[in-house]
Amino acid sequence: MLRISVLGGQFDTSEPFEDGYQLLPRYQADIEIISSVNEPEWGAGLSVYPNPTMGQVKVELAVDAEMLVLRNHLGQTVKSWQVVGSNHAIDISELPQGVYLLEVVANGERVLRSVVKQ
Repeated sequence: MLRISVLGGQFDTSEPFEDGYQLLPRYQADIEIISSVNEPEWGAGLSVYPNPTMGQVKVELAVDAEMLVLRNHLGQTVKSWQVVGSNHAIDISELPQGVYLLEVVANGERVLRSVVKQ
């Protein structure tokens, strides 16, 4: 993943102006390669199992969670749960097969895990 600070300019000068834009970094320092994302410390102790699953998923963590959000491959929220505590069981048996992204929110921070529904 890259984070780039750029100057933008339109190089398509004929109407309807839809053929392109230039993104021009000014300096090498304007390009930052992002090789990892810092995860909250409690994320290391997060367990999501069984994975893959046919329906029931257990979510266990070392801190009290506030919310669980399940998103599809387009990033759309499929289900969400307001929770209290550190151990939870969620039922996704009615959802179609696929790969989902589970967002666990605790202490105002979030951690993401993939969940495969068979």
